[in-house]
Amino acid sequence: MNEPKVIDLIEKARECYEKAIELLSQGDYHDVAEKAWNAIEYMRKAFLIALNIPYEKAKTVSQGLVLFSDILRKLERKEILRIYDQLMLKLHILGFYEQITPPDEIDELIRITTRYFISQMEDIINKIKGIDLSQAAKFIDKMAKIKSDIVAKSAELYEVRQSYIAYIERALAKISKQKE
Repeated sequence: MNEPKVIDLIEKARECYEKAIELLSQGDYHDVAEKAWNAIEYMRKAFLIALNIPYEKAKTVSQGLVLFSDILRKLERKEILRIYDQLMLKLHILGFYEQITPPDEIDELIRITTRYFISQMEDIINKIKGIDLSQAAKFIDKMAKIKSDIVAKSAELYEVRQSYIAYIERALAKISKQKE
């Protein structure tokens, strides 16, 4: 499979955004919220691809979102992360899945906040062109492996502790029987 190109992901983001704007006039706020969220996610992926992060990592939450957050923090663009989090909550979770974000708020989030997010992300992508952070994906893999090892060792530790407690209980049970 070919890696998507940054320009193609940005174009898909624009298409999704335009579709969301079009659907606003039809009052389909459920679909509108998801179309806008798709636009946001395409921009997140485009940003990571622009930094030579493999698409297989960029598209994930467990790795791609971690990279997105860490890199934007280092770029001192925390306001973009706050906007991303706001849009994830209000559009994706509460707007699409729970369907409880009020229509007027969805409208504002799309017309103003999502448009601003896309514009800012395009500016950031233009500024980071030529920077290669592909090695960061290898660090993410290494951290995931270490986390996996820790979980496995935690389970092993739990089992050893259970055996230890059972051993003590069996040994002390002999004392209880002697008292009877």
